[in-house]
Amino acid sequence: TSNFAVMPAIGYSMQTGFAAAVSANVVFNLRKSVSKTSSIISSITYSQYNQIIVPFQADIWSGNNKYKFVSDFRYMKYPSITYGLGIHSSRSNGYLLDFNYLKFHQTIYRGITKNFFAGIGYFYDYFWNISEPGAAAGQVTDFQRYGYSKRSVTSGPALRALYDSRINPVNPNNGQYFNLVLRPNFKALGSDDNFTALQA
Repeated sequence: TSNFAVMPAIGYSMQTGFAAAVSANVVFNLRKSVSKTSSIISSITYSQYNQIIVPFQADIWSGNNKYKFVSDFRYMKYPSITYGLGIHSSRSNGYLLDFNYLKFHQTIYRGITKNFFAGIGYFYDYFWNISEPGAAAGQVTDFQRYGYSKRSVTSGPALRALYDSRINPVNPNNGQYFNLVLRPNFKALGSDDNFTALQA
């Protein structure tokens, strides 16, 4: 069984201003009697600040919930106001930072117990055409102090642990969820630097 919906929407946030979007999602069970609910979600958004946001996210459960396939792909053209680093920024310190962004995160999980899963994946993040068109002439920005470049790449495997007792993640009525991601990034795989990130 499956349910499919397409919905136009408008919204507002401080980061995007007013934005218009068309969103679509499909929710389905590969085997209704034995699998958790799978979902695929995507949208196209254009904002007041000339931002373009196109995500594609999929959570696919196999029969008997033995495997879970998680995709998180995104394209963004994202000019936005940044305020630098630290806690002493003010609204008057804001300036425009522009960039393009491509995200490719893919994971496959294997069931260990009924609701506990271990996974491995590959994460790739690519930023390009990074520029500061809003910086004043001669101004040394926090971004420049931190290490300015016109492109940035992080690339590496991801080791993941997941506990998910929800039946329907789109509209959960009960259950618990916990996700842990250990992400080492390597120059040998195209990353700008070797470093490790941990997210819980």
